[in-house]
Amino acid sequence: MIKTTQTQGHFVFEAALQTVLPEFVINGEIKSILLFTKVLKGSTELMAPLITHNMHYILAEILVKVKPENRDKPLNVIYKIFSEATGSLLRSCLPDLLNELIFYLGDENQNHETIVNAIASTLRLLESVPKNMPRSGESASEEPQHNPILMLYQVHDDDQYNLADALKEPFLGIMDFLNQILGRSYDNNRKLIALRALSKLLDLIGRHLYSLRPKITATLRLALQNVALCTEACWIWLKFLKNLKERSLLGTMLSSVIVDLLPYVEKASEPISEIFRFLLIENRETLLPFFDDLPFLPDYENIPALKPIVSVLKQNK
Repeated sequence: MIKTTQTQGHFVFEAALQTVLPEFVINGEIKSILLFTKVLKGSTELMAPLITHNMHYILAEILVKVKPENRDKPLNVIYKIFSEATGSLLRSCLPDLLNELIFYLGDENQNHETIVNAIASTLRLLESVPKNMPRSGESASEEPQHNPILMLYQVHDDDQYNLADALKEPFLGIMDFLNQILGRSYDNNRKLIALRALSKLLDLIGRHLYSLRPKITATLRLALQNVALCTEACWIWLKFLKNLKERSLLGTMLSSVIVDLLPYVEKASEPISEIFRFLLIENRETLLPFFDDLPFLPDYENIPALKPIVSVLKQNK
């Protein structure tokens, strides 16, 4: 028999929570949850706190991986465990749930439309919390139509709902969440998913892109520091710049973008060449007044794609 220390065993169980608990809830296996809780915590009485602590993982898995017509079973599991406390529990986990759903945007194995709908439902509920959600200690109706979690499961076809506007308020919190993944000792695969989630997020925030640029570029700078993420981060940087509809706004960013990317030219020559081409050649007429503020660019003899770009810059400085 393989022996493990108490600390090792605790770590193994804790690491399993994010995947095991959602599966138990999705399959309606309350007995399995009880057993898992007893093994992990030593008492089945701690089942509710265990679910509470991991509720955002559970709900994210349900919203992303379970079809709407099959969500009754996990819904009932949660409501049986918490009953009248369901409302306050859901209210408290909504910000973390939104972060998890944003992270799922970067998982290429998941359905993008399903995730976006789940994000919209979560944002709607966040907006309605003060007037629709029962507060801690208040009674929540047991009727399914009044179950707050059921509100989260609703599929909306409202073309008038502005997802970009709804995302603006929690955006800084979302970026802090992604930064935590990029800056901590997670494996690079998880970090890459977080980075790709940012790429998808750029499409969702639309016209607010420029006003949110400091947080976006700070996250991209953080990703540049990881060799395994550098090239992907540069491609996303190019997407960010191209998504700015008003090209004149690029002028105020031009010098800082060039300075940020210059140290990584050798590591990510292809995307950085494309960025410089986009800024200095494709948008030359618009950005020419800002060329004098740019730093000196080496000739980059070993990177042919950069030669015409350096030449254009020298002619116009």
